[in-house]
Amino acid sequence: MGRLYAIPTFIATTILITNVVSGQMTAVCNMAKGSGTGDVAGTILLSQPGPNATVTMTITLTGFNATVTQKHGFHVHQIASLADKCNGSGPHLNIDNTDHGAPTNTRDKRHTGDLGNIESTSGGNVAVTITDWLISLYETTPTSVIGKPFVVHALEDDLGLGGAPTSNTTGNAGARLGCCIIQLTSTGSTSNSLPAWITLTLSVCAVIGQAIFNRIN
Repeated sequence: MGRLYAIPTFIATTILITNVVSGQMTAVCNMAKGSGTGDVAGTILLSQPGPNATVTMTITLTGFNATVTQKHGFHVHQIASLADKCNGSGPHLNIDNTDHGAPTNTRDKRHTGDLGNIESTSGGNVAVTITDWLISLYETTPTSVIGKPFVVHALEDDLGLGGAPTSNTTGNAGARLGCCIIQLTSTGSTSNSLPAWITLTLSVCAVIGQAIFNRIN
């Protein structure tokens, strides 16, 4: 009989572990030349190993001014549109209705989509990996960026500190050189796919089943 009790215990535990362990989420944003006012094009790859983990962005872009090294504002915007040379993407993603700031600021002092700057080299390219702690690839999370656009700007983002009329809204980052829509490419495991009450029930069953099994044996 002990072994019979062990079977449902094993099944419940297995399902519970499957529900708790997170698989890596991945996404991509393919930026086409001419999407904005510039010739910026390339790919942005995103990954997130779990719902509470940081998002890593690997940015590979070309088409910047090849004669200078320059910083460019880099943000997630609100509207899933690339119309009108990226102007259709609207303002920065800002679910908390806060002022614009730096990605290192606390949540109440930055927009959700504030990712600071990326820097183009004298060859007109950007090849950099950055991380952010606030945005998410999990669509059930309020700060999810899936379906939202990345926008690369012509000027350096002043991170809300420049004193210009637009510093607290756009970072005074200027024209929109290019944009693309962030698309999910992999959802990893079935992390958090079960309702909380089922997870709790399975946990209790696993504990009770194991206790009975131990008592009988």
